[in-house]
Amino acid sequence: MLCAFMLRPGSLVGSYRILGLLAEGGMGAVYEGVSELIERRVAIKVLHPEAAGKPDIGERFFHEAWVANQIDHPGLVQVHEQGTLADGTAYLVMERLKGETLEQRLCRGPLDPKDALSQCWQIASALAAAHARDIVHQDIKPGNLMLVPDPLVPGG
Repeated sequence: MLCAFMLRPGSLVGSYRILGLLAEGGMGAVYEGVSELIERRVAIKVLHPEAAGKPDIGERFFHEAWVANQIDHPGLVQVHEQGTLADGTAYLVMERLKGETLEQRLCRGPLDPKDALSQCWQIASALAAAHARDIVHQDIKPGNLMLVPDPLVPGG
């Protein structure tokens, strides 16, 4: 699904220059950005205007940033900042993960049982850290789980 609202490469979101679109879903889009000051690559999640017009969606979107930073776990993405564009569009600036979603990986075929077990253990560990803070993730699905290469983890 492609939304009529798109940030163009070169445009600014806060102090970040947009490099391009990474992914898009029903509620928003995720762009790759780079800090104008220190050249750090980030992911910028932008709420679609249609979603932002719904009463509690914007509040829930910003609450996502707060929730993500309440859990100290290496398997969870870090949110660096939040804000709104001049037109009121809400955004989150997050850690840029380099990898693929579990959904993308499964499209290539089944996982090796050892890899699947390792990934399940890592997902369960992250969820346990969230649950220990009384936080429940409400949208666990393969498209929302990132597989990031890590040479220190068995199977990579």
